[in-house]
Amino acid sequence: TDDRPVLVQGKVQKDEKGDKILADNIIAMEDAEQQWTAEVHFSIDVTRTDKALLERLRDLVRRYPGDCQGWLHLKMPDEVETVIAMAEDWRFQPGEELRREVDALLGYPAVKTQCGEIKPVNGFKPRNGGYAARQ
Repeated sequence: TDDRPVLVQGKVQKDEKGDKILADNIIAMEDAEQQWTAEVHFSIDVTRTDKALLERLRDLVRRYPGDCQGWLHLKMPDEVETVIAMAEDWRFQPGEELRREVDALLGYPAVKTQCGEIKPVNGFKPRNGGYAARQ
């Protein structure tokens, strides 16, 4: 048996003996972010960033081609923030490895993922809409 944590998508069945979970889909926890992330938000401290660093960020993201939308949050002093949608050719595949590389490049935790709706399996759709976020 495998003792890794998992996420279960399914239904709860109640009867006189108690509750049972009928799994439609089981995903290893370490794969969930990669499968369900719809957007990634990069928080950029402009006081610690220059053009060369942004170019390195671009090159890093391009090493992970995919279909995920990205957003740059340019954080300035005095709580001012500008949000820029990343261009179509910057779409990428999110995941823990990308997060580690971006955080190492920038020198601080800069990546926040926004998960999209969990895809229905066999007609099942979660009641809460299936949205989640991870920082």
